Formats: sequence, C-alpha cells, structure tokens
Amino acid sequence: MGFTRSSRTVGSDANYFYNVDPISIWQTNPKSLKPELLPIIKEVGDAYVKAKPDTVIKSAHVGMAASNTYAFLDILPRAIKKYGGATSDDLRQAALDTDLPDGSTMLGFGIKFEPPGAAMAGQNERAYPVVVQYIDDQSYVVWPKAQQQREPVLKLPAGSPYAMK
Repeated sequence: MGFTRSSRTVGSDANYFYNVDPISIWQTNPKSLKPELLPIIKEVGDAYVKAKPDTVIKSAHVGMAASNTYAFLDILPRAIKKYGGATSDDLRQAALDTDLPDGSTMLGFGIKFEPPGAAMAGQNERAYPVVVQYIDDQSYVVWPKAQQQREPVLKLPAGSPYAMK
C-alpha cells in the first residue's frame, strides 16, 4: 500500500502524511474479521513470499484479488444452483442476493450490492477505503476505527518540514 520501495527509502519528509486507499489484507484488524478468514490470509501471504522471496511489502493488489476471489466463490455456487448457470445474468442475480456483514471479506468490509434502479446500481454499498498515515517509513491504518492500527496524528509535529511555521 502507498509507497513502492526501491533502493531508496521514502524518508522522514513523508512522516504523518495521509493516503486514502483500499486496505491490504495484511493490514486488516484480525479481530474485525470472520475467524475462518485468518488462515486464508496467512496462506495467501505465505504463497506470495514463496513466489517472491525478496518481498519487502506484500502487494495490496494481490490481497484484493484473493479477497475478491473468495467472495466470487460465495456467489458462483448460488448462481449455478439458484439461477441455473454461470452466465453474466446468473452471476449478477446471485451477486445481488449477497448480503454479508462487515468482517466477511479479507478486506474487512461486507458485501451488499445496490439494486437495479438505485443511483449507485451494482456498487457494493459496504465497501470502503481506509485512511493510512505514514510514520517512519511505515503505513498505518488510522480510519475506520474497526481497522485502526494506531491513533492518527492530526497536526503535523513542529519538526516536520511541512508543519505550519
């Protein structure tokens, strides 16, 4: 999430900066998730490191793909059993039936798609980004509270080159 590391470090000038992004499955608060998701997240992380042993920061996009695949594997059987197949219409109908509370995905949120005719038809009304804050070359989730890793620093410290002087 956030900065891509290379041979250089981000440095302290980025301290206390915020970013809004999708959460990484490796930054979700385990207490906010369904317990059966935790070994899956570990397995995905282990496979990632095995495939890319030089990894410093696991790709948030790999985690998003794992979480979305997990959700799809909830929808696909319903499409086949209830709607008769795996056509785009069958999958859409099965997806619209999905009603999972927060903590049901590896990304921490739930799933409930806005119905046809709604202003945001087809969008997951339970999906949300997180706010991360960078401190000492690390990103920390500071919002929402369910995913929070630390309290946000809301005013840049006086030592920051970007603080109001």
